[in-house]
Amino acid sequence: MASAPSEDELVKVSSEGRTALIDDVQSPILTKPAALEFVKEYYTALTDSRPTIENYYCTPKKTKEAEDGSTSTPTIEWNGNAYATAADFKTMYTQSMPKYVNFEVHAVDAQVLNPQFDTEAGPKVKPAKNISIIVSVNGQLRLEERLKGPLKEFHESFLLVPNIDKMVLEKGPCMEKKDWLIQVQNFRYVVLHDPITMAGQVYGDMALD
Repeated sequence: MASAPSEDELVKVSSEGRTALIDDVQSPILTKPAALEFVKEYYTALTDSRPTIENYYCTPKKTKEAEDGSTSTPTIEWNGNAYATAADFKTMYTQSMPKYVNFEVHAVDAQVLNPQFDTEAGPKVKPAKNISIIVSVNGQLRLEERLKGPLKEFHESFLLVPNIDKMVLEKGPCMEKKDWLIQVQNFRYVVLHDPITMAGQVYGDMALD
């Protein structure tokens, strides 16, 4: 019988992709790194495979808290703009972003948020995969041209949840989606300030007092 993964094992799943023991006789196995593999594939899709963007998002679902039906998942915010569905985000990204974009990821951090994401998951869903993961990404985004195009710093955070249907049904439209899906996303450009300019501004403000 599969036992619940320990806290250390959950951390390894989120950042390195190591699973817990599947049963009492099998040894630990390695899967693809959950967070790192997701980040690599997602930003590759944004760069070179925009038609597949929707495959990285969970199926639209009304949240239990929203009795009036005003809130649903996934929750997508891109530089201050909210998008109701993955299709809406894909449309914006495809039509508004330059043809040339290149994401350069500098840092990825991940941790388990919920060690038991689906409390009603059946035996096909292994405990080490029945978790939600918070992923934080920092990097740079090159726009328009490969060498001379505008270069922007960015920060992005994700809440990833497992594709339960893919593990349970093993067929149908869910198979086109990824193993880990975006439930919440927040992308922001990071504005960097010149410390010399900032120091001069502070000095000027003090002189006016």
